[in-house]
Amino acid sequence: MKHRFNDGVRSGVVASAALLSACVGPFPPPPGAYLAVPDGFDVSWDITQAYNAIDDGYGFLILLTVVVQDADNGDLPVNNVQVEILSGFEGAYLIPEAAILADTSVAEGCENGQYPEDECELWFGEAGTDFREIADGYVDIDNFHPTYMTTVTDRRGAAHAGLFIDTGMDDGYGFNVYFNIGIKDAEMEVTFLGPEEDTETTDTSGETGETGETGDTTETTETTPIE
Repeated sequence: MKHRFNDGVRSGVVASAALLSACVGPFPPPPGAYLAVPDGFDVSWDITQAYNAIDDGYGFLILLTVVVQDADNGDLPVNNVQVEILSGFEGAYLIPEAAILADTSVAEGCENGQYPEDECELWFGEAGTDFREIADGYVDIDNFHPTYMTTVTDRRGAAHAGLFIDTGMDDGYGFNVYFNIGIKDAEMEVTFLGPEEDTETTDTSGETGETGETGDTTETTETTPIE
């Protein structure tokens, strides 16, 4: 259903929105701001497998969290700061957090035998039972492969994004992901491991957890099919 406004209401909405946007930012980071980013990820990948094809609907989804903190103010998190993110590999796309959807139907389908066992092993292998679906309009459109995005830190100083790896590289090769807040930048490395290697997790420092407290957490990679 389309929402329609008369001219008077429309003018009022636009004026209010313009005033609000002027008040809420995003704002420039303070002089002492810096980025706390993941150290890196090792991703188990076999370039001979069918899932290595581009736009095939299969790949690895890495959930990224970076935190902006203020070194001049006790390393407190800084909200409302714009973060630029750039993928250094054309086969790895950046997905906004809002486009990453939880989907319990796939887990249920694997439990009741609705999906083939080999596909369920591929989807959930070492990633537990969490399954993610990417919203229509992102990686399911041919030739739409976004490698740059901007996002804004929340009240905990955290900015979130998804890194969807659609195609990989030979064992030992990798790429960098770059982060920038204008006055500071940072980067992390993604390395591909051969099929005999296990996917590892890498500790990250400074990431804000669900409790809102800053501390050490562990990043994991998730395999997800996109339908």
